[in-house]
Amino acid sequence: MKKLLLTGLLCAMSSMAVAQSSDRYFGYFFDDANGSFQENYGHINLYNIGQMIIGAGDTADRDLTAEYTLGELAKAKAHGVRAIITASPFVLHWTDSTGKWSAEPNASAVWSTFVNKLVAAGYIVPGRPDLSTVAAIYVIDEPDHAGFGDINGSANPTLQAAVNAIRSNAGTSGIPLASILTVDFPNDNFANGMRLFDWVGFDWYPATSSQWSSKYAQLKSMLSANQRTIIAPKAAVDNPGYSELGGGSYNDPNFFSSVYNSDPRVVWFAPFVWFTKTEWTGTRDIPALRSIYTQIGSGIRSITCSSSAANQGFCRGSATKVGAIAAVNLLLQ
Repeated sequence: MKKLLLTGLLCAMSSMAVAQSSDRYFGYFFDDANGSFQENYGHINLYNIGQMIIGAGDTADRDLTAEYTLGELAKAKAHGVRAIITASPFVLHWTDSTGKWSAEPNASAVWSTFVNKLVAAGYIVPGRPDLSTVAAIYVIDEPDHAGFGDINGSANPTLQAAVNAIRSNAGTSGIPLASILTVDFPNDNFANGMRLFDWVGFDWYPATSSQWSSKYAQLKSMLSANQRTIIAPKAAVDNPGYSELGGGSYNDPNFFSSVYNSDPRVVWFAPFVWFTKTEWTGTRDIPALRSIYTQIGSGIRSITCSSSAANQGFCRGSATKVGAIAAVNLLLQ
C-alpha cells in the first residue's frame, strides 16, 4: 500500500463518528484499480475508491477526480455496496513529480465543493448513514511515512488542518475517518497523529502471524477506547524477480478471519490486493485464495445486509430497484 479547533473537539467528533454505526466491513484495498470492483462486488460490502487524476501543474485534477469518484459511487450504489472514498487530493496538495503531500490553504473550501456534489447526488445523506453510500472517508495512506509526524507533542498541524476541513463540514462531520499506517508507526513519532482517525490499521506484508499479532497489540495500546481497527493482510504473491510486497507468499486468510471474528474492534477487513500486474499476482488469479476470500467476504456481507431493514434495502442496490420498478410498471400497462 504505497501507494483545527483542535485536539479536544476533534476527539469529540471522532467519538461521534464511531458511534454512528455498528456495521463491519470487508473490501479489498485499492479496489477501484484495473476493474476490480466489477469482478468482486458480489462478496464485498465496502468499496475502496482511491484513485486520483493527475492534471496540469503536476498535481491532482480535483474536478476530474471528483467526477471519477462520483462515477464509482454510482457503481457502488447500483450494486448495493457502501464505499470508502479518499479525501487527500481535496484537503492536501499533491506534487506528482516528488510524490509528496503538503498543506492546502483552501482545504475547507475545496472539500466543501466536493461534498456538495456528493450530497446533491445522494451519496451522502447528512445524519443518515443508513441512506448514504459513503460509509467512511480514507484521509491519507501511510501518513506516518508521508511527512506528517507529530510536532512538539501534538499531531502535525498540516494533518490536523486537513482533518478539520472534513470534520467541520456538516455533510461529513459524522462520517468515520480512516487511515492505514506503515509497520513503523511506533517509531515514527505518530502517537498523536493516529488519534485523528476513527479507523486505524497498518500494513506489514512479510510478517508472520505471530509478528503481526504482537504489532497489532501494540497498535491497540496506542489508540483510544473509541477507535476501531483495520486489518490489511497481503492477498497476493510477488512475481519472480520482484519483491514489491515484501516477498514471499500471501498472508494466511484464515488467521486474519480469526482475528476479525474474535475482535469486535475490527471494523474493516481490507486484503491487498485483488488484481494482478507485473509485480504481483493478486487474489483474483490465485484460485485457493480467491475461494476463501469470496467465502469470508460473502459471510460478512450477508451478516451486514440482514442486520436491519435499512441495510436490506440498501444491499438490494439501486439497479435492482430500478429493474423491479420497471417490471411493475410494465405489468400495470
